[in-house]
Amino acid sequence: MNKFLFSALLSTLSLSTFAQEKKISFEVNEGYYSNVFDTDKGWSFYGDNSNTKIWLSTDKASDGKKSAYFSYYSTNSNANDKWNGVMYKLPDYKHFSISVDVNADALNRSNYNFLKLTNIQGFSYSTVGTFSFYKNGRIGINGTALQASYTWEPTRWYNLKCEVNLNTRLIKYYANDQLIYSETISNNTITKIDELSFETNNSSTSAGTEFYFDNIIIKNLENLSTDELNKKEIKIYPNPIQDVLSIQTNDKINSVEIFDLTGKSILKSSEKKINTQNLAKGVYIVKVKTTNQEISQKIIKK
Repeated sequence: MNKFLFSALLSTLSLSTFAQEKKISFEVNEGYYSNVFDTDKGWSFYGDNSNTKIWLSTDKASDGKKSAYFSYYSTNSNANDKWNGVMYKLPDYKHFSISVDVNADALNRSNYNFLKLTNIQGFSYSTVGTFSFYKNGRIGINGTALQASYTWEPTRWYNLKCEVNLNTRLIKYYANDQLIYSETISNNTITKIDELSFETNNSSTSAGTEFYFDNIIIKNLENLSTDELNKKEIKIYPNPIQDVLSIQTNDKINSVEIFDLTGKSILKSSEKKINTQNLAKGVYIVKVKTTNQEISQKIIKK
């Protein structure tokens, strides 16, 4: 690969596209310098603060080195139905998507609401949409369980995404890039989504509960072209990698190529699962070409 072109590629990868997309992965380059969860970046907490812990952890991460860790424990049975969580103030978009990777610790302890979207009017808070992970392993939308086939497993990462269009009043829900549910926003007074939150009610007094969340991506879809909106997303994971690199897309993969930072081609494939055991530790660029698009992403090999 031409060194000038490769340098341009690296520069493009490092540029922020904040106007259309914001990513929160709790990394140093985003301003998250310590393990303390900063409330000056739009985050706040609610619930039983004395029994809640929230910090940045290196124990698990779906993207980069750190994720947000939330832990809650209370032996007070009267507190079991109270929700405790962390919330983030959202920009005023009319058509947007929000995605996140979540990882919950155990069954039979707590119910979780992930990607909870809230509208605020005066002192009135209305839940517009949320993914519900129930303690029995079922998955629901807005507190209603879906078919029995929709389940979750502890300690496993799930990518969740909501696409909200306040112009058409439609919300679409995706789990691991698969559309699982859609609904209409029936309350016509809702013209804005104010907050995003993640919460648990710790419905067991014998054990605490914990979950991780990472790789939040907020995209403003209002000004994107039709072609851009119709592009099918490509997901490259995990990152960092140890052995197998996975590529998730509904399109046919034409080629996958891994480069080192000098632009030298190290590995070529056309498969969705790539064995990287022979790669040395370090930073690489993965270039994926499908029938509809081409993307490049920086990855770290442990």
